[in-house]
This record gives sequence, structure tokens and C-alpha cells, in this order.
Amino acid sequence: QQNRDRPFALLLSHKSVHADFVPDEPDRGRFAGAPVALPDGAHPWTHLTNAQYTHLGFAPLAESIRRQVEALASLDREIGRVLDFLDANGLARDTFVVYASDNGYLWGEHGQTDKRWAWEESIRIPLLIRHPASVPVPGSAVDRIVANIDIAPTLLDLAGVATPEHMQGRSLLPLLADPRAEHRDALLYSYFFEPPYPTPTLRALVTERYKYVESAGHAPQLFDLALDPREQDDLAGGAAASVERALAARLAELEATH
Repeated sequence: QQNRDRPFALLLSHKSVHADFVPDEPDRGRFAGAPVALPDGAHPWTHLTNAQYTHLGFAPLAESIRRQVEALASLDREIGRVLDFLDANGLARDTFVVYASDNGYLWGEHGQTDKRWAWEESIRIPLLIRHPASVPVPGSAVDRIVANIDIAPTLLDLAGVATPEHMQGRSLLPLLADPRAEHRDALLYSYFFEPPYPTPTLRALVTERYKYVESAGHAPQLFDLALDPREQDDLAGGAAASVERALAARLAELEATH
């Protein structure tokens, strides 16, 4: 309201969808008793097994899922208020809106809960962008390897400012204009052990097709994401040895340069 006649930026962060999950009052109990289909391989007490970090408490897993979805419903409503304000004040067409998160979440997939691990459910985040001037086809999807480190260079690009050399991200504006535009072909993911969380230090390389993972105390893992998107079939140490060697070398290369 105060800056609508000149350039402005707003960072709006919501913590309520983080465990312990705190929905707004109208949504508390909204999904109480609603049926919850747990992921394949999960059970009501997955979060209390395999020496996991027991931040979800001692209620059945489905109860935590209901509480998180209630918090998400509250989040949706509050984001809707922001978008409605932009529409009502004639700002929507000239305002670049980015919706993202800091991590995904495991709800019993692979026998684990929480985040930090290199599984797809953990490292993938939502990334939605609304800006009529940059998105020629509303509702379109860009199926490329992008990362949260790309957001800052994108905003700088919008402002006509060059990305500093120390930033490793890349502007997403070329991809929004042309999904086939040149961008990264691989992503480095790394995590460093931090007590009391049981996830070990690990690093992973994600390409358009494969994921290769190295973690302390565990054998390397290799997954074909095109044929096995849920990462059920570990190909490491088998017939895909040449692919494994190439990905291990690329992982070492990215670590050395990042």
C-alpha cells in the first residue's frame, strides 16, 4: 500500500507449515478423521523407527499429515489474499511473484521421514512463477533442472542488474521465454551431518535422467529417474558401471568448482 507507485520487493515467509505444523484457527481440526493413504512402504509408526529424528512426536503418522495439510490450507488462503490485493490494485501485470519452499518432505517413503536425504521426495520443492510479461503461456510447465539458487539471479535480471560472479544460480527468464533455452544439465546436492539429525554427510548428482549418491557409511547409489522415478531399483555396482563412473567423476568435478 505504501510503495505501489514505485518499485518494491516483498519477502513473505511462512513457518506454520514446518513441524510441529500450526494451522490458522479456522483450519484446526478441518481434516480430523479424514482418511490418509500413506505412501507405499510406510506404516503408522515409520517416524519412530530406523533411529530417526522423532520431531513428529508419538502420534500416528497420518495425524501429522492431517495437521500439515491443515497448515497448508491456511497458507493457501493467506497467499490468496496477497494475490487478490495485487489484482484489486492493478499491480498483478507488473509484479513478478515467486512461490517456493526450502525443502520437500518424506512421509515414510524409503522407510524415512523428515528431509535432508537425497531422495526425490526430499530435495524437490514447489516453484511457481506468475508474471504475464515473462510467462507467454499461462499455466505452462518447464521441465528442466532448476534450483532455488536461481531465484536471486532471476530477480536481478528483472531489475536489469548483472548476476555477481560469486552467485552460482542462473536467471530463469530465458527458460520462461523458451523452455528449450540453454540451462544447467546437472545439479549438485550436498548435506553435511548435523546432530541430532541422523542423516549422514552426503552428496548427489542429479541429471536429466540419472541420480548418483555418495553418503558417509553407505555404498554409492545409482537410479535411472526416467525408468524408476520412485527410486526403487539401485543400479550401483551392476551392469551400469560405465554410467556410474561417469557420474562419480562429474560429481567430483562439480564439488571442486562449487
